[in-house]
Amino acid sequence: MMTRQSTGKHAIWLKLATLALVVAALGLPINNLPGFGLLAASVLIVFTGSPAGNLARWTAAILLTLLVVGEHVLLSAPRIEEGDNVFLIDGPGSALEKGLPAAAFRHMAERFEAAYPPEKRCQAGLAYCWRPRGIPKHAFALAADGLFDGHEFSRRVTGIDFADPVRLRLGIINDLSLDILGNDGDVQRLYRDRRSLAIFGRWHLRLPYFVMYGFPAAFVGSELCWRGEVLWEGAGEQFEPLINGTTGCRELRSEDIDRRIFGVSIEPHADLAMTLNANWQVKSRRAFDAAATLVGVACTLLLLVTWRPRHAVLPLLLAGLALIIIVLTDVTFIGGYRPFDAGDDGLVFSGFARVMLQALTSGDVMSVLEGAEKVYGFTAGTRYFRMIEYVFFGDSFLGYLLLMLALPFVVYRLCARFIGIDWALAFALLFVATPAGVLFGTSYLHYAAWSARGYGDPLGALIFLAGLAALAGRAAQSFDDRAAPAFWGALLMALAVIVRPNLVMGAGVLLGGVGLAALWQRQIARAAALCLGFVPVLFTFWHNWYFGGVLVPLSDNVTAANVYMMSPSAYRDALEELLRLDLTGEHVVRAARQVMDLLAGPSGFWALAPLHAAATVVLLRVVCASRFEPMLRLTALAAIALSPIGFIYTVTVRYNLVMWLLTALVVAAWIKVEGLALMDRHMPDTRWRLAAWGTATRIPRLIAWLKAAAELNGPRANAQP
Repeated sequence: MMTRQSTGKHAIWLKLATLALVVAALGLPINNLPGFGLLAASVLIVFTGSPAGNLARWTAAILLTLLVVGEHVLLSAPRIEEGDNVFLIDGPGSALEKGLPAAAFRHMAERFEAAYPPEKRCQAGLAYCWRPRGIPKHAFALAADGLFDGHEFSRRVTGIDFADPVRLRLGIINDLSLDILGNDGDVQRLYRDRRSLAIFGRWHLRLPYFVMYGFPAAFVGSELCWRGEVLWEGAGEQFEPLINGTTGCRELRSEDIDRRIFGVSIEPHADLAMTLNANWQVKSRRAFDAAATLVGVACTLLLLVTWRPRHAVLPLLLAGLALIIIVLTDVTFIGGYRPFDAGDDGLVFSGFARVMLQALTSGDVMSVLEGAEKVYGFTAGTRYFRMIEYVFFGDSFLGYLLLMLALPFVVYRLCARFIGIDWALAFALLFVATPAGVLFGTSYLHYAAWSARGYGDPLGALIFLAGLAALAGRAAQSFDDRAAPAFWGALLMALAVIVRPNLVMGAGVLLGGVGLAALWQRQIARAAALCLGFVPVLFTFWHNWYFGGVLVPLSDNVTAANVYMMSPSAYRDALEELLRLDLTGEHVVRAARQVMDLLAGPSGFWALAPLHAAATVVLLRVVCASRFEPMLRLTALAAIALSPIGFIYTVTVRYNLVMWLLTALVVAAWIKVEGLALMDRHMPDTRWRLAAWGTATRIPRLIAWLKAAAELNGPRANAQP
């Protein structure tokens, strides 16, 4: 029999079911900021509250959700048909010429030929040239926004309001076919404004594109305003060019219904913006639709969640600070759709995901599993995540954004497990709100920057850290003994390795150590759960064998020339040169540079190499000292196991996010247990002077306030490493 509130092992499933109802009420895709805000608030409320287990409440919530879904299907605001694409042609007979209205195509083609004369175009077939692979194969591009709306062209929208193509969210701009670099006078992808204060106008699309709208009768009397060039269809499929340097408006009349209106941006510096001022009937139906969604989500949460707002104080604070960092780093991560840089992993993963999305729309499941490569040349997991993100969040980065907003709290929970709440609060605040980690331990700045560029490293790090938190379990002097956390921790480790194979050594150390401890303590169920949870890591092995016919465990780029800097044989040659006292030998110099680059840490400053060398010594100390709890010692060993990647492959912050964060965590634990005692013994006045420092006196007060505001108490508060 179901109880009023459910706790324990069933609570997580009830929370996920509650979120599923919220998502159903919001409708897919969740690709706008109001919908995303409701989802983010729901996640916060659900995971900081207690789920209801009452059958009557669940029945009412399900019926309410069905009513909201029915309203979306039967009574939703009228939709506008939208078709969009890049405009790239190279001779007659293109899909654009065949699929677009003849008069509109001729007008755009003339503008294109004038802006990009043939003599300026790149040589067909060369790398990063748009000829011929960038030429559209369909008149209208695939849009992830349109997966569920029954569109005729690309997607259906309820309104029009964009000042630049980043806010228009053209999915095609991050298609792999548009991985191009243009010379002067040729087609280019983008322009980046590198001025530090250009926060809200950093990215400018340079690809020629068009967007076409078709309005139903419900929009008669609405007013369409634009800046730039518009082609307005008249009688006989003729189009009137309307160009406004500032802003011009025109009312939609009955004769405009079922005719097409193009917004055109062909020249590299063309400025196109469009806004629709809908009539009052359309606005009222939009308002009713939004109100139904809001009421449905709010009532679902009221029925199914007992919320304690004070429990949300800390997650909300950390997420708010993270959001500020993201705005300063790349505001287009929030609701926009920026064009990724040519040659960047972000563009590659997005392009792969669009190939898989196209296969999904045609029901080709095996092509989805194939992931656009028969043998993984790039890491596997990010493309699958990006495709799932497209399904749930449309042409946006809001799925990744949601995970990155949760990252600081994951870091806090992991730290609270090993160093207690007081220290964990300080660690998490330093991590997210200050650039201290740029010098030691990595900062949230790194995660925000690389995730905004579409790289998978922050995603892999988040999954790894969450897996470690699950494996670590409750604060204790011995390993956890529960099977369920072991399964989920191992599963998260498998996913982390699939997303970022360079994490495999750290995952292997953690799972191996926890598994051996389970066998030593005769916890057979826990050991079996670890094995079962890690099984999905074999997916990459199966994929490469099934689709490519080769036995490659993860990805086939382990010896790629652009990342494989120092092979083991190169270190052997360096050792031979050292034995010959050839201190200027080629391999000695290369090895020294590689080691110094790694020890320089996230900042890349060689002057900080002694600091990171000392941190490595601390890791070894923690591994070998029995006074530290076994799980912390295993974590220190995992951090050491992640370091060989830096000795062999190119040294970049994103490859070592987890290693440096775990290093900082273990060092913090060592300072708490041994470092402060050493300081008191050898420099007895130092701690007193630090405590008397004006800024330092505010830190304990801030931590005490946070603990009181968020009701942080319990056994974790006194946990000792």
